[in-house]
Amino acid sequence: MLERCTPRLPSPVGDFTYRFRVYPVGGVTLREGKYTERDESGGIEWEVSVTQQDPISLAAVPARLLLLFFNHISGSGSAAQVMVMRCHRGHLQVIFEAGGEGLGCSYSVDKGLWVGHAVWRGNDSHASPSGGIDEMYRWQPKREMFTRVWRSEW
Repeated sequence: MLERCTPRLPSPVGDFTYRFRVYPVGGVTLREGKYTERDESGGIEWEVSVTQQDPISLAAVPARLLLLFFNHISGSGSAAQVMVMRCHRGHLQVIFEAGGEGLGCSYSVDKGLWVGHAVWRGNDSHASPSGGIDEMYRWQPKREMFTRVWRSEW
């Protein structure tokens, strides 16, 4: 990412370009936290929006936890992506990301980063997943990365 930033990143992240894992083609440029891709007829094909932005602290370094929602309007479904970003050497840097459907996230200094997502089993309808996975990650300051500390499937 080449977007410039200041060390005080906790201001809202609204404009940036990134190649998301859950998005099918190329990079997406968000403006004020939103992106719209139109098809040949001018109709909306994809909508991407930042739905959650939480300022967090990683060993006294400001960062931001983001949840983005990707909606394929013309029908293949939706997905979400969790990202943790910080300002590193004057540029936005992604230091964690996870993608999938039915995704949720939260962060606390005591517990760490929680990421959960839905799991569909054999006879589940798309609207009703019957399970999920919860994962907890801790920030490792010396390694400058998150490491998973536990995983639970239900």
